[in-house]
Amino acid sequence: MATCVVVGGSGFLGRALVQRLANNKEKWKRIVIFDIKKVEELENIQAVVFHQGDIRRQDDLVTAFKGASVVFHCATAAPSAENAKNKEIMHAVNVEGTWNVIEACKFCHVHSLLYVSSASVVFRGQDLDGVDESIDVPKCHVDFYTETKAVAERAVLDANSSQLHTCCLRPSGIFGEKDPLFVPTLVCNARKGKMKYYIGDGTNRMDWTFVDNVAYALELAADGLHQSSQRIGGQVYFITNDDPRPFWGFLGDILQGLGYSRPKKRLPFWLIYIFAWLFLWLSRLISPWIQLESDFTPFRVLLSVRNRRVSCEKAKRELGYKPIVSMEEGLQRTIEYFSYLRNQ
Repeated sequence: MATCVVVGGSGFLGRALVQRLANNKEKWKRIVIFDIKKVEELENIQAVVFHQGDIRRQDDLVTAFKGASVVFHCATAAPSAENAKNKEIMHAVNVEGTWNVIEACKFCHVHSLLYVSSASVVFRGQDLDGVDESIDVPKCHVDFYTETKAVAERAVLDANSSQLHTCCLRPSGIFGEKDPLFVPTLVCNARKGKMKYYIGDGTNRMDWTFVDNVAYALELAADGLHQSSQRIGGQVYFITNDDPRPFWGFLGDILQGLGYSRPKKRLPFWLIYIFAWLFLWLSRLISPWIQLESDFTPFRVLLSVRNRRVSCEKAKRELGYKPIVSMEEGLQRTIEYFSYLRNQ
């Protein structure tokens, strides 16, 4: 029996992973949640221990990692409304925090480090039509958050050695129960009347991943590093539900399930894209005097109109991965969980 640490264990993915690991009582003697905040629902799970700390402080990580053989790094500073313009926070958590995790793993002689990256690290504004892990990660990224994830991913891969075995997973479009951003933001926009419209022709397809499938893939990758570190170490894997859906159609399914109207009015892509750039330039021009907060960015516009399909065949072949929750079940469970946001 072993000890593992889930960095960011109080977060959306972290909680799903902790609950999955806790179900495997024969394997994990101790599951340490390392996070800056507690989640009450996890405190009473047998074998789960909470360690409060800040990923930006290496000493906090070292204290939590002592005696651990596996570290799952799920923590991230996402581009939410509260830190969308705060590049300092995203760099400190996503990049410097990952450097701290790597050094703490080395200091504590951790055997395996698994990092949750993002499928977006290969996106530079182009269509992705079923690409695999052979695609290059671009040197220039279309937004700062994706850049920080790519830098962190590279650091984790470079840290792979005979002492510390590492690999990275690139999930695409994580969704599910207890998601703090995607569905609540979607509903908020629907209530403001913003979801009446879709951009482009509405045919672009995207791979989504139910959160439990990502947790399952992390567990498989940890097993793979333990059993065959030379084969799995230093590798990256796209993780999806292997069932791409039209981007606007999937948003419409969630909205309709919660009693809101689907997007029905088409807006021309190039017109909206130009407006997004004009708004960005204006916000930068007046930033010394007025701070404009908006999710209306050129990057968000590109995300909504491009095909973003990635292949998870490598994960199937090398990790034995296949989705354990279908898109239909995942969608239904998500809608049921967020029933409190239903349109009245």
